[in-house]
Amino acid sequence: DTILIYSSEIGVNNATDLGNGGDGIIVQGSPTAIVTIGNGTTGQNVVSGNAGYGIKIVAGNSHVVKGNRIGTNKDANGAVANDLGGVNVTGGSSTTIGGTGSGDGNTIGGHGGANDADITVGSSASGVGIYGNYIGMNSSGTVIQSSLGIYVQGSSTTIGSATGSGRNYIGGHSGVGNAEITFQNAATATVVANHIGLKPDHTATSHEAGIIVTGSSSNITIGATGSSTDYNVLGGASVECIIVPAGTTVTNLVIKGNLIGTTPDETGDRGCTDSGIKLASGN
Repeated sequence: DTILIYSSEIGVNNATDLGNGGDGIIVQGSPTAIVTIGNGTTGQNVVSGNAGYGIKIVAGNSHVVKGNRIGTNKDANGAVANDLGGVNVTGGSSTTIGGTGSGDGNTIGGHGGANDADITVGSSASGVGIYGNYIGMNSSGTVIQSSLGIYVQGSSTTIGSATGSGRNYIGGHSGVGNAEITFQNAATATVVANHIGLKPDHTATSHEAGIIVTGSSSNITIGATGSSTDYNVLGGASVECIIVPAGTTVTNLVIKGNLIGTTPDETGDRGCTDSGIKLASGN
């Protein structure tokens, strides 16, 4: 069975904040049904302005969040933030955020509070796939600034796909210590075929770090896993493109086949202000 939620404005009327006192949508308990939130370009929800998260998934398997505008106005060109963040998957398995088909991707941004993330994968969540989204910007490259992009503590997370429209565009996340993607004590993750810090027209966004891998994270692969199109393009960060901070116990980190500090065609300078890859002392 499937529960479908689509074509709704939840917490917002166009650009007016009418937020609910909790989360915009919360999937609780252990539902046996697969919950699909959004239905591509013809059935998108606008989930913004709420006092909690835009969408919170606590339990269940194989839920789908696709084609929505989360933390933005109806036109996806300005912020109407959810107070705690965009999508938070705290538990369950095999949740998909976005997709590889045309119109499956979400536009998520505007969550500028301290430690607010556009997407959070909690430590009890497993098998989350994040594909084809515009995170911190819209499809035209207009930045809808947030503090954190994707924050991962869970296991077996996949960010990006070289299949169809599976590439994520992630940019515009600012604040000291913040990044487009952060792995904190995460176990087994793959980051492929994304543009990180670059808009669709390949200009750079203003942002802090590209990717941070920290804590006791293990088995993280950033880049090519087999296909020649699996590489990520990273650039434009005000600090490092990729950093493993000092004092961490990161194990089995693989960084392979990426374009760092350039455009996808390797003709433009998109260098990060500090290092391309920084492995700080103590690792």
